[in-house]
Amino acid sequence: MLPGFSKNLLAAIKMIESLLGSFQSRIKSVERELWKEYQSLENSLEMRTKKLERLEALVRSGITSGNLDTQTRLSQLETAYRTLKIEHATLQRAHDARSRSAGYGERKEYIEGSPSPLVPTGPIGKESKLPRSSKMTQVESTSSRSTSSMTRTSSNMGGASDLGRVNSGSDNGRVTEHQWMLRLRELEYKLKEEREARQMDRMAARQRIQDSERQNNELAAELVRAQRKKE
Repeated sequence: MLPGFSKNLLAAIKMIESLLGSFQSRIKSVERELWKEYQSLENSLEMRTKKLERLEALVRSGITSGNLDTQTRLSQLETAYRTLKIEHATLQRAHDARSRSAGYGERKEYIEGSPSPLVPTGPIGKESKLPRSSKMTQVESTSSRSTSSMTRTSSNMGGASDLGRVNSGSDNGRVTEHQWMLRLRELEYKLKEEREARQMDRMAARQRIQDSERQNNELAAELVRAQRKKE
């Protein structure tokens, strides 16, 4: 063989070996980078899934606490309604006592009358001629009418206000529950999207690793062939 040709052949073989060595180092570096990226993706996805799970737990606890809040509001309204009933009963008793005292005063005036039966007293004397039973019945009827009208108006006002409060509280509770349910559905949809994206990233990373392994095998086969040719 010619010395120049052998030198050129050896130089070409060395260059091929250096190229193959550089390919191997590049493949290893690419594999390391891919593995690091894959691990970082897994860590980030795990963190996001944990955050979403915490949000789901918070939303569920918020929904349960909202239901409890509505129940407590209803119980508070019931207690307020009971106290109003008690106050109304006490006021009605006080009004009855006042009306009775006023009736007793009129009875005293009727008993006292004029100083002598011969002296006329005008309309007072005419009223005094009426029997006691009729006057008492008139006083009692007027007092009972006034008390019944007061009780009806107060009961109507109290019932309307309590019903309005209960309806407003129930409507607010339903609106908040609906909002929380919509938020929960939105979070579930986001969690599903994150899981799908995580699966896609894993599949892409596996595909990259398989491609890099395939390239490694091909380069190793080429290196073996070059060594065999050299021998």
